[in-house]
Amino acid sequence: MNYKIIHDNIIERAKNRILKENEYYEIHHIIPKCLGGLNNKSNLVRLTAREHFIIHWLLAEIENIPQLWFAFHLMVSSTNNKFHKRYTPSSRVIEYAKIKMSKIKRSHTEETKTKISKNNAKWNLGKKLSEETKQKISQSNTGKKRTIETKQKISDSHKGLKTKAGTKNKKRKIIQKLDINKNIIEEFDSGYGTDSHIIKTYPSIYNIINKNKIYKGFYFQYKNN
Repeated sequence: MNYKIIHDNIIERAKNRILKENEYYEIHHIIPKCLGGLNNKSNLVRLTAREHFIIHWLLAEIENIPQLWFAFHLMVSSTNNKFHKRYTPSSRVIEYAKIKMSKIKRSHTEETKTKISKNNAKWNLGKKLSEETKQKISQSNTGKKRTIETKQKISDSHKGLKTKAGTKNKKRKIIQKLDINKNIIEEFDSGYGTDSHIIKTYPSIYNIINKNKIYKGFYFQYKNN
């Protein structure tokens, strides 16, 4: 099967088509952004939900790179909402997309896995879990046995200690809260303490400190700066 010919035919047909008034469509980048595509008019085309789904599948097969398989997986996983009327694929297609993503994840290098982990941690910082989610996590962990090493790592992480072999234990940095005149009001641990909610409500607390910004009427700095 020539995926490229099918892809180009769908795109050309969409370019020359006049959609009916109020007909649902989705905007698609002809050349994907991950391949250098831009947001200009010549690189955008209006597709039906089904066409959009098929085009992303074809692009993933043609280029066979993780970014496009991930985009296709999102198309498979996304649901309808007030903004989108997503095309619903068959169970076989859903399975196919999941298998592809599973293979890609297993093929990640350790460096890539570390980058993904750090990126996920950055976006999850400050997010509050619902009571329902907390309950599900608690139930999923019930009955699980942790090794002594795992328990030690959890304990050390709560204390702010490094657990890698050969590294020196290091306490978390102490942050000082100052008034507008730079008088110290109180101190707290960078992960805990009476004002630890600041870390959660403003993920870039370290950016505030480094750029000497005022946040909610206060300055913040590391102790012994």
